[in-house]
Amino acid sequence: RKKKVPKIIFNLNDSYLAEGLSFISSLRGLAKFISRQSKYLEIDFAGALKKMCRRADAVICSTPMQKKTIEEYCKNTHIMFDAHFSEINMKKEDFTAHKPFRLIWEGLPTNLYQLAYFSKLICQSNLQDYIDLNVVTDKYTYNLMNRFLKVDTQEYLKRMEIKSHFHEWSIKNLQEISINSDLAIIPIDINNPMMIGKPENKLLLFWRMGLPTLVSATPSYQHAMKMSNQNYFIKDDSEWISSIKELMESKEKRINAGEKGYEYVTKNYNKNEFLKRWESIFESVGYSIY
Repeated sequence: RKKKVPKIIFNLNDSYLAEGLSFISSLRGLAKFISRQSKYLEIDFAGALKKMCRRADAVICSTPMQKKTIEEYCKNTHIMFDAHFSEINMKKEDFTAHKPFRLIWEGLPTNLYQLAYFSKLICQSNLQDYIDLNVVTDKYTYNLMNRFLKVDTQEYLKRMEIKSHFHEWSIKNLQEISINSDLAIIPIDINNPMMIGKPENKLLLFWRMGLPTLVSATPSYQHAMKMSNQNYFIKDDSEWISSIKELMESKEKRINAGEKGYEYVTKNYNKNEFLKRWESIFESVGYSIY
């Protein structure tokens, strides 16, 4: 809606354009307007994002898959990563396994349903009595438009079959609980296009703390694992159980996974690389910091 005077850099990190038509996507524009997340009513929310990409002088996204889709509407599209290096100052050094073995999951409460499915897998195996799960997330979430139908996260976790421990999200809690856990897990709903298109930021966050991590086999997670010379990406339910057992039984493999991840993230996702990418974005719209 604005005139072509200011330069606009549009940050589009979620994979809305890959979502396709569904009941939820068809109502998203109306829901965002009612909840005041959007100032104007856009019934076709994906269409509005495409128009915004065309209007923008540059678009920022988070994965090669997103970049390929967005470039249909804006050729000047860039991939950017989260700047966790300014927040994380702790690294795991002791890889002695706890009893029970401690897993950690971190994320928004809206994604706990993915953890609930993982919990059922654990309970269907013979691992249930040998595992504790640390969950670092917010106290509450909302089932409707991030405003209505409030849900107590701790009560939700109590209904899961696996033994879990709630920790309210803070950078301090995240670091301390991660360092004192044995293995991070990132299970993803591979039937959800929005989830499939997620970047590897959460994996990089755990690796920045030197934590061995198991992930679902999304494109971004597979790519990061292969680039760090690891294969801890899970393609089916049985692999979750076998991979957890493998890492439970080998301190050497846990150390190797944690160190490889740490080396990869500090080499490729450091402050200099972060600033270099931002310089490139600003230069692409006609501005130079020099």
